[in-house]
Amino acid sequence: MRLARIGIARTAGLRHVRVICRGIGVAGICLLIVTPGWGWQFREIRPNVAPQRVAPPAAAVETAPAPVERGPELESEPEPTAGTHRELEEVPSSGNVSLTAPKTLSVPAPSERSIVAMPGKSPLEASSVPKSIPNDDYYDDVEAYGDDSQSVVVNEELSSSIDPSITQSLRLKGVIAGETTTDRLHKLWGRPFKTGKVDGLVIEKYRIEPFRQVDVTINDDVVSAVLIHLADPQDPKYCAEELRLAELEPVPVPDVYGEVLGLAYPERGVLLVFQESNAGHWVHKIQLEAVNPEPFLLRADYDFEGHFTRDLGDLDKALAIDPKFARAHWLRAEMLSEIGRFQDALQAAKKAVDSDGEHPLLQLTYARLLADNGDHEEAEKRTRKVLDRTDLPVVVRAAAECQLGDLLSYGSTVEFKEAMQHHLRAIDLAAPVANERRFVERRLAKRTLVRAHLAVAKDIANGSFQDPKTVIRKWIDRSMALVDEMISRDQGDEAMRLAVYRRALEAHADLNHTANPDTVTERALQEGRRLIAAADDDANKARLEWELGCILSEAVRVQRLRGDHSAAIQRANDAIALLKQSAAKRQSTPGQKYLVGRLYFQIGNIYAVQREDHSEAVSWYDKAEGLLKGQLPVDVLTEATIHGDRFVSMGVSYWNQGMHSKAIELTELGVDILQDAVAEGLMDAESLVIPYDNLATMHKKQGNLEGAKTFAELAAGVKKGTQLR
Repeated sequence: MRLARIGIARTAGLRHVRVICRGIGVAGICLLIVTPGWGWQFREIRPNVAPQRVAPPAAAVETAPAPVERGPELESEPEPTAGTHRELEEVPSSGNVSLTAPKTLSVPAPSERSIVAMPGKSPLEASSVPKSIPNDDYYDDVEAYGDDSQSVVVNEELSSSIDPSITQSLRLKGVIAGETTTDRLHKLWGRPFKTGKVDGLVIEKYRIEPFRQVDVTINDDVVSAVLIHLADPQDPKYCAEELRLAELEPVPVPDVYGEVLGLAYPERGVLLVFQESNAGHWVHKIQLEAVNPEPFLLRADYDFEGHFTRDLGDLDKALAIDPKFARAHWLRAEMLSEIGRFQDALQAAKKAVDSDGEHPLLQLTYARLLADNGDHEEAEKRTRKVLDRTDLPVVVRAAAECQLGDLLSYGSTVEFKEAMQHHLRAIDLAAPVANERRFVERRLAKRTLVRAHLAVAKDIANGSFQDPKTVIRKWIDRSMALVDEMISRDQGDEAMRLAVYRRALEAHADLNHTANPDTVTERALQEGRRLIAAADDDANKARLEWELGCILSEAVRVQRLRGDHSAAIQRANDAIALLKQSAAKRQSTPGQKYLVGRLYFQIGNIYAVQREDHSEAVSWYDKAEGLLKGQLPVDVLTEATIHGDRFVSMGVSYWNQGMHSKAIELTELGVDILQDAVAEGLMDAESLVIPYDNLATMHKKQGNLEGAKTFAELAAGVKKGTQLR
């Protein structure tokens, strides 16, 4: 026996799915990845090797998932005595809005029924393989089709990464799916014993020993699929070994409920079709088709273990076959975004939009990536356009509402109350769908619920609400409960726990809450280090390192508020080490540059203010300056006031080190930022007194008496004060 290539011809495959779903075969089973109604799924919502089938929810029953074990808790302690240094992490309040706690959501328990063990993952014992097929070597009838010529359209950008030797279709007694004509088929096999026609497709049935039956599907006078009915069911591992597929990575083919119907081998155009029995899943049919992009996309989308490099390779193969395959471009954008390659992700999303501009989830991904890359205005416009559609499925509308809330929460005009209304609406829409039996819809709903719950916690922390600390804790705890439920029942990404820990620390820092962050930080470190150690993909490892570094940077903010400066410096050094390790594999965005710059500033500020070591402070400020300069990213516009103070503080250290021109430059930059904040009503004019006094003193000592007089008059116009600080 010799092997070669497989797949589903694009047009023929699509129509053949319709025929098969009506009981004429299984040629189109791979296309069940396209969920009826809207079809696509986010990266986080794809099933793994053996997705559990969830039972229908009980009517009118609400069951909250088990509470997390104290969740990401911050231990409350008495407020420390205020020092003489002005706190740089204050967030202005704007009004007073009451808030209720999150609603309890209904989440049904899945059935305990197992699905299937995949070859290479959890194979069935070899001793259980029946040996009743005649001659035991009937696979020798499946011959190699091995010339190196490829009859596919190749994307020149990707072709260099495609090895032709691994994309070869199998043929059965000279018949090659996707190439053999009807005349050639009849010359090789003679006339069929039965012929039928469904939706324009011709189905011919043959008796070919030692198989029970072979069905051939013909489209436009060309064989599009060959379906082999085995005489007896076989173990999938045995079939893979006999067909020489064991070295290839198969992909489970699920139905819309997540039930595995078979295994596809994209490089060979082979589909092993399962027949369920009490003893497990067995292969009772084998389908041969021409190589096509769908199984490659399915295998990338079906990976739930973070093999981003391999998955992106599969998507490249899919796009080599069909350069305009919109779903492959879209999934590529999602994966690239996850591993921090935001510019590449935006380009991939643009190609997806160019190929299919009508799909709402694709549009949402493109809009989100526009925001990640700094084009917030266009992102909001596109997200609102999606919400204006009247044909949106409920779960997609929920995702769009959540995304719009996110955009409003860090827009040029921050509206936390309005943002929270959209986040709450997303929760109301997504909650019922979390009980949906259809796997893709259910997972998208749960992902949206997690995002929206965390977003509400952010809205509360940055807005002005009654009793925010108590309410935020409830939303954070609920978020972790949803994450744990999704991981345990729907194979959610374990890295979602890190997002909850990060938001917990971020919320307390935004609130100037001085609770002890050690408990949540240690839990995050334990979880993050476990995931990093288990990651066998460099891109995934870098993703986890970055997230853990971001968590530690939020812990630094809380430790500074507490006055625990030694702990803050230790956490900051750990954060920097992690961020450096992951930065090489990421593409920076304005928001990420700001995050790192803020971290450098915080270390320098501790040395300057608490330890009066301006020499060490300047070494950190040198690193921070370039990252903090420029337009403030829209996702941190609420920090406009403290952002100006940072440059004023840096100016003090540079002045003390004799770098007078640099000190004046940075202080004036800080004053410009603070003046804009005062003009926009974000802070009181009194906040400008210290910067004005500093500049007046600096210019006077530099001999610039006119400049000194100008700033002294500005300070006097607000409040008197001449001491350099």
